[in-house]
Amino acid sequence: MGSREREWGLLVALGMPPLPKDQTYQLWLVSGAQSFDGGAFIMDDAGYGQLSLRMAESLRTFDRVRVTVEPLGGSLQPTTDPILLGSLFTTRTN
Repeated sequence: MGSREREWGLLVALGMPPLPKDQTYQLWLVSGAQSFDGGAFIMDDAGYGQLSLRMAESLRTFDRVRVTVEPLGGSLQPTTDPILLGSLFTTRTN
């Protein structure tokens, strides 16, 4: 979900296991070969987590998203292989 201007968004994650206390999930916004920190989030015991995004530029600047497991507090760049991958926007043809 995102704003009309595409400068904010909301990630909702369901069914992912909680991590050890010294780890966190981290969202990465990907443009070409570069990854940009989207923020860290944790899952509760019921497998629910969420992350609000507020960017200086449009989210349309980015092609894809990735989620990795990182040390608590997050990382400057991804340090593990992604556990989730996705497209940020889809193009429709009529």
